[in-house]
Amino acid sequence: MTAHILLPNIDPDSPATISHTIINNLLRKELGFKNLVITDDMTMKGIADDYPVDESSWRSIRAGADVVLVCHGYDIARKALNGLKKAIDNDWVERSRVRDALTNVSNFKSKYCKNKKISPLNVIGS
Repeated sequence: MTAHILLPNIDPDSPATISHTIINNLLRKELGFKNLVITDDMTMKGIADDYPVDESSWRSIRAGADVVLVCHGYDIARKALNGLKKAIDNDWVERSRVRDALTNVSNFKSKYCKNKKISPLNVIGS
């Protein structure tokens, strides 16, 4: 799980939750982390004071997160999802990155949710 902390010696510009340097380069590449990367709740003060939920959500996916937590209300979760859709449509987030995240979630579900029917969420179309 990512934290909404700034690590200026690693990435002076972005909190860990939305940092490509931290999530993709350090965690995934340098440390070889292959499992799900999940954000902390995007409605928390540590991220929400500086980034609206629709922006922080797509930035975290772009940085390498697979699951974005939005824990306080349907309307806020819908805003985060719409922000991700807009980011995909505007090429702010590559479709391949979203596919990778969805694949990671699907692989996790296949491994740990074998006896449950869970429908996939499609935010990128075909």
